[in-house]
Amino acid sequence: MLELIIIYYFNKKIFNAELYNHQKLSFFITIFPIIFKVVSIILSSINVNKNDPGFVFANNKLIIPIGIALYIILLILDAYILTKIKWIMDIKYISISEILMYFGFFGIIFYLIISFISLFKLCPKFLINNIYNKDNANDNETFYNFQNFYLYTKELEGKKI
Repeated sequence: MLELIIIYYFNKKIFNAELYNHQKLSFFITIFPIIFKVVSIILSSINVNKNDPGFVFANNKLIIPIGIALYIILLILDAYILTKIKWIMDIKYISISEILMYFGFFGIIFYLIISFISLFKLCPKFLINNIYNKDNANDNETFYNFQNFYLYTKELEGKKI
């Protein structure tokens, strides 16, 4: 809801866009859900039981301003990115399919890096109870990552398939 206003600000700065009456109406209409959202967040944090998941936020009052600041930073970043994509498409005449190819290329590189890092990294101890199936494990077995390729091939060398 706030993103519309931020996108308009960036469009005004970059494209010198003007604000029409229907856009003013949409800004006015988005004020009500913003107010309702803020009121519901405040009311949900007032009377919290100790068994409630929101109890963490009730005890730690510093988390709420940090969360709001991070949310606003992400909104501004997202609005800026969308405005820059519009600028690239309108001014540089790059098609949407070319932009999607760039997104796909960078996504492949990013996830390949993440996959290779997780392939050879040991699993932290606090995740072992939640992820690793201990029923099939021996008592002296070392717990490794979810799918560690190196250890998997080493196990296969000792077993005949």
